[in-house]
Formats: sequence, C-alpha cells, structure tokens
Amino acid sequence: MTSMRDVERDRLLRHGRKAQRLDEPVPVCLGCGCASVEALTGVPFRSLPVWVQRRIIERHHPRGRVVDPEWVVPLCRSCHAVASDRWYDLPAEVRAPTTDRERAVAVLLGVADWLRTVTEGAGMALVRVEEVATLLLAVDDEEGTR
Repeated sequence: MTSMRDVERDRLLRHGRKAQRLDEPVPVCLGCGCASVEALTGVPFRSLPVWVQRRIIERHHPRGRVVDPEWVVPLCRSCHAVASDRWYDLPAEVRAPTTDRERAVAVLLGVADWLRTVTEGAGMALVRVEEVATLLLAVDDEEGTR
C-alpha cells in the first residue's frame, strides 16, 4: 500500500507540473477565484468549441466509474476536476477494486469524498454570505452609502 508521504509527494509533483504549464506563479481563476491548481486549465474558455462551453456541469462518479457507473452527481467543471484529482490519492486497489472488500472501501471513500465536496462548497458559500452581511452593516441606512 502506498504511504501517505508518497501520496502527498505525488500530489505536490502533479500540481507543480500543472502550475508550470499554466505559467503563473500563483495560478488562480479570474472568474471565481478558485486557486486549486488541479481545477485550473490553461485554455481560454472562449477558445473552446460552443458545445464544450455549454458543458459547464459535468457528471462525477463519486465511487469511481469502475465501481458504480450508474451513480453520478452533478458538479461544476472546477469541483469535478478537484474531486477527480483526489481520486488519484487513493490506493490503486480502491481505484480499480477486484474484491468485495475493496469495492466496499471504494464505496465508502466515494461517499466520504462526495460529502467533502458538498461541505467545502457550503463553507465557501457561508464565507461569501458573511462578507455580504458585513458590507451591508457598513452601509449608512439614511444615505445608502458607507
């Protein structure tokens, strides 16, 4: 089984290679502020064919396509890229299970990853709502200005 140190090293190398391809010291999406290098792409959105641009929401297989090709959840392209990237951190026997035990582990880890994706999204929404509330508190009620 792969050690956590090896998984972390492989992730850092994978993300480092992608950051170099993006040719930015601190890659970040200008549209949503996403700084997860695994989710970013170096291709300008407008240069993509229209049929690709329309595919904003993608179908993610939380348990892995091999384990359960039927269970899919809708994720935006960025969240799908992050969730898919995390799949590579799992041991090979979980990504391509051959025994019932390995399939059960893949199911559990898929559900855990789906819950992680949902809670991270909720956390980001929470921060934005709090920012708006703070801005509204700073507005002068009578003049409508700060």
